[in-house]
Amino acid sequence: MAAKHISQSDARWYKRRAEDAERTLKNQKSRWAEEFSPGWVNIETLCLSSAEFAAVSTARLLGHAVIVVPEDRGTNVRLYAEPLT
Repeated sequence: MAAKHISQSDARWYKRRAEDAERTLKNQKSRWAEEFSPGWVNIETLCLSSAEFAAVSTARLLGHAVIVVPEDRGTNVRLYAEPLT
């Protein structure tokens, strides 16, 4: 079966629609996190290494919430990524 050809203007229209949909989805995911943050209280700010910061940033870019859970013993914490969708 031959592929259906579309005009350049149609291709640009579809590209804009896809970009708009991606932007809307990104805003929706960000809004979820922002809706809960006004009531949160910042009890501490952690200084992360470059690798740790990259892991957290990547999780957020992928649309995940990052959850910090202390270990039962010691002073370590674990960072978990939870999908928002």
